[in-house]
Amino acid sequence: MIEGGADSFSQPRVVGALVLAAVSALVFIVAERRSASPMLDLTLFRSPAFTATTLIAMISFLGLIGFFFVLSLYFGMVQRLDTLEAGYRLLAVTAVCLLVGVVAGPLMRRISARLLITTGLLITTGALVSLTALDAYTPFGALAWRLALLGLGLGLVVTPMTATAVASVPHHLAGMAAAGNNAFRQVGGALGPAVLGVLLTTRTTDTLPGHLADAGVNGATAQRITAAVDAGGLGVVARMDLGAETGRALGALSAAFLDGLELCLIVAAALALLAAVVGMVLLRAPRTSVQAALEEANPLRESEPKPAPEPEQEPVLVGAGAGHGPVPAPLPPSGGPSFPVSDADVPARATHGAVLSGRVCDAVGHGMAGATLTLISPTGSQIGRVVAHSAGRYELTAPAAGSYVLIAAADGHQPQASTVVLGEQPLIHDLVLAGGSRISGTVVSAVDEGAVEGASVTVTDVRGDVLASGLTDTAGRFDFGELPASDVTLTVNAPGFRPEALPVQASGSEATALQVPLRSGAQLRGVVRAGAHRESLTDARVTLVDAAGNVVGITTTGPDGDYAFADLDAGSYSVIAAGYPPVAKKVTVDGRGLEEVPLELGHPDN
Repeated sequence: MIEGGADSFSQPRVVGALVLAAVSALVFIVAERRSASPMLDLTLFRSPAFTATTLIAMISFLGLIGFFFVLSLYFGMVQRLDTLEAGYRLLAVTAVCLLVGVVAGPLMRRISARLLITTGLLITTGALVSLTALDAYTPFGALAWRLALLGLGLGLVVTPMTATAVASVPHHLAGMAAAGNNAFRQVGGALGPAVLGVLLTTRTTDTLPGHLADAGVNGATAQRITAAVDAGGLGVVARMDLGAETGRALGALSAAFLDGLELCLIVAAALALLAAVVGMVLLRAPRTSVQAALEEANPLRESEPKPAPEPEQEPVLVGAGAGHGPVPAPLPPSGGPSFPVSDADVPARATHGAVLSGRVCDAVGHGMAGATLTLISPTGSQIGRVVAHSAGRYELTAPAAGSYVLIAAADGHQPQASTVVLGEQPLIHDLVLAGGSRISGTVVSAVDEGAVEGASVTVTDVRGDVLASGLTDTAGRFDFGELPASDVTLTVNAPGFRPEALPVQASGSEATALQVPLRSGAQLRGVVRAGAHRESLTDARVTLVDAAGNVVGITTTGPDGDYAFADLDAGSYSVIAAGYPPVAKKVTVDGRGLEEVPLELGHPDN
């Protein structure tokens, strides 16, 4: 985009880059559709709300980030401000946007995200249009309220936009939705300076000759200025030596730049208005359409069988929607569709409050009937509780929109707690409970496969946190249950044996059985003697150092001058004895038994 605007869009490298971008986008789409674990699940775009917020993010940030780029050039090239002065003027946008963004979150409990986003984009459009009145001498006071109005519009858009993108998809895709929304926002932000920069440069260079003529700069000087701008950009004029015509030339350049700035502001305002239209159209999708799109985007629902003729009664809610309408009516039977396709098929719901529904599944996608779901407020008060019926479906009603904590638990599975943000529309929140993995096995000697009793067995996760620990019984057995289904490390340690660590893939569907052989640790012992009569030396210090220079152990000799080191790995060591002048001896341990290393110390008097 930048090179095409600077020279020509017919240049081979520009055309090649644009074609490469288009082909890369197509390859990305094909790869994501075929991937079993895509970075961006394209079924997310079946949700009108997610599609709307993604388009709004890309379109609006294309115009706004490009606007900030050209506005910074206005401060530097037209108003001749330094970097710090330009920076604190832009704080009028960012500071207001930050403050309004903090308030926008709580406002979503009373005002729909569609209204907030559309209103914010319309305010942004008005602010950008008002900025077209800028000239070279506009004071900061007249500029500040326009920039503050722009910050107000942005603040009303950013927070609801991200929240809507996350809330419009199944819970297990919420992280992907937030990241996708942010990625498209950055794509728009990257294209903004390129696109508006091209418009600014093109418009400025087109109108510059006319402004030079109006300023009285003609002939060779005007041609020289125009050629310099075409070759080196707008900033080159300030570095040119034009003599008495310098002031008039810079004035003409400022006027031409303001023409380009006005065009950029109009384009940015049009993009913000387009984003507002997108929000008004797509964010008002009917409830049944939105839910059907979400159901199609949820792979956990694809394997559900067809509906049975007779409905199964929904378990009674405890405290759900108390005082806010009747208890929700029975949901469809096992395997039935999650959402009706017509108003006549919609089961009766609570007439007040926010509705939360979904499905509880195990790791392979089977519905978990009997799972208990509890909804609590941020202060810890129980709002409602329900037991999932067949196919794992549940429904809870909160007294009002807001943020809540949903706790799901089932026998033999890891409980799960998650934060849910409820709004005016019903929220679908599916959960996957990992089964309690079991790891069992025996610890034996690697020599004779005899059971090792009292061995310490520890299970740690990838972060090194201890998940379980215990000692083997008389038969060398150990057994750990209720472990998360993930990669763990099993560590075994026993006196007289070398420690052993094994990577284990804990499966949530079946127990993992292991046999852990332990190698016996090598032993090194000897006697320290000294003097002409080679008498045993008591309290001599003996140090064992491995081949890397690490001190493995330190001991002192007993009454008979003996010392010993146990539980050693095979390898080379240095044995150092001190008491008299020190003596060092190198020894190799093969790990198969006992090594004898006698040491003799000599006293200078002997």
